[in-house]
Amino acid sequence: MLDVVIPFALGALSGMGVGGGGLFMIYLVFLKGAEQLPARAENIAFFLAAASAALPFHASRERPDGALVLSLALAGVAGSIPGAALSEALSGDAIRKLFGAALVISAAFTVVKTVKASRGG
Repeated sequence: MLDVVIPFALGALSGMGVGGGGLFMIYLVFLKGAEQLPARAENIAFFLAAASAALPFHASRERPDGALVLSLALAGVAGSIPGAALSEALSGDAIRKLFGAALVISAAFTVVKTVKASRGG
C-alpha cells in the first residue's frame, strides 16, 4: 500500500515544485533499499512523468521564459553526460554519501534563506 501512497504524495509535491524527484530517490534508496543505478532510472522516469503532467497547468498560468528553459535544458543535458560517466566510476556507497552530503548542503541553504527572509533581509 505504501508503494502507491508514497509515490502519489511525492508526485503531488513534485507537481507543486517541491522537489518530489529528490524525495523519491530518498524513498527508493533509504526506505526501499534499492541500488543506486536502478533507483536513478526509476527516479528519472518518475520525474519525467510528474513534470510532464504538471507542465501544462503551470504553463497555462504563467508563460515560461523560453530562452531560460532552453539554456537550462541544454546545461542539464551537457552536465548529465559527465555525471553519468562519474556515477559509473564511483561505488554505490560513494554515490550514496555524495547524495546525502548534497541533501545536507541543500537543507542548510534552505534554512539560511528562510531565516534571512523571516528577519526581513
